[in-house]
Amino acid sequence: MVVAFGGTIPGRVLEQIEERTGQPISDLFHMVAGTSPENIERLERRAEFMLKENREDFNRLLRELSKPKQPREELTSATS
Repeated sequence: MVVAFGGTIPGRVLEQIEERTGQPISDLFHMVAGTSPENIERLERRAEFMLKENREDFNRLLRELSKPKQPREELTSATS
């Protein structure tokens, strides 16, 4: 789906889609793009919402990603 012709009217169309489906636009479309300030603001609000709603998941994932991939003993023996 392509929504064009400026930011305000397409923004209202997307809001209506969200209201009628009960789902955020980001769950309904693979890509949302635009150059108008309103589109950028919408994406920013969605990112803030995702962070707030999923903060514990993000923190858990960050802890997992920052762990060593191999136990220290294996790393020490590999460099000796």
